Amino acid sequence: MSQPELVDVFEMLFNAPVTASARAERAFRGIWSQWLKDLAALLDALDEGGALSAQQKLAVVKSQLSIAPVLKLEADIEVGVIMKLVTVTGVQADGTLGLGVGPFKVAGSFGFNRETSQESTLSANARYKLGNTSELSLSDMLSATGLEVTDQQSARAAAGKLEQAAKAA
Repeated sequence: MSQPELVDVFEMLFNAPVTASARAERAFRGIWSQWLKDLAALLDALDEGGALSAQQKLAVVKSQLSIAPVLKLEADIEVGVIMKLVTVTGVQADGTLGLGVGPFKVAGSFGFNRETSQESTLSANARYKLGNTSELSLSDMLSATGLEVTDQQSARAAAGKLEQAAKAA
């Protein structure tokens, strides 16, 4: 098993909350994408046979965008790492000795084994308070990216762009 470098452990400790925040925002773009696909399906159902005018579709879109999920990130995070560092050192030696005089022989063997170990524990904790100061609505996101949703086709197109952005990285 490979051993992590101490620098890597601290990097993980300090970067993990921010990385999680970025992943959460990416996941939220995926939620918005699905929400827009659902809006397109709603418009399809309401517009069966071309029953809705362009103004009616736009009114449905505006009313639905006002209730879309809103992204606001706030978190109190405590992260900790405990590492056990173990060092084992060992020395082993064996030997045999024999002596023979005429018909008499004497032989023997000897050996020794010495092993020492040292163990220490490293503990590191970090506390984070993450948050953005404002909420980001789907309408704000669409405006910022230049996407306009007025009907089923534009809702599907915007959903595709947000889905693509959610998968990027």
